[in-house]
Amino acid sequence: MAMGLQTEATIDGATRVKRRRGGTTYTLDLSWTDGGGLKRKVEEVSVSPALAAQLIADNHLVVDRIPIKYIPGEAGSPKQDENIIVLDDTAYQEKTDEELVYAGAGAGVLGLAGSALFFLPRRRRRDAVAA
Repeated sequence: MAMGLQTEATIDGATRVKRRRGGTTYTLDLSWTDGGGLKRKVEEVSVSPALAAQLIADNHLVVDRIPIKYIPGEAGSPKQDENIIVLDDTAYQEKTDEELVYAGAGAGVLGLAGSALFFLPRRRRRDAVAA
């Protein structure tokens, strides 16, 4: 992601989620002030276990600010969703984005195939009646 604005975000919180199968995932709640002076906030930004290990020690955040890049969301959109990348973690985040894109594309293809089957003309079978 070459585009985007670089800034430093404050880490408002971190969450560790232990999954039964997939190991442990980490998310950060981030906030920053953009160039126009607007306060921005994004919650649950996924980060790699490696980066989380640098940020969290003994269940406490040891770093309170982190460099990010973001593409500003449209002003006035209900969620003000940002496209955001934690710069220290770009390789992990690009991999995660690709997995999400592939997962989404796969679901879309399955959905289309399913709807095509649903709309196929139903053939009426005339069962021969034994006389």
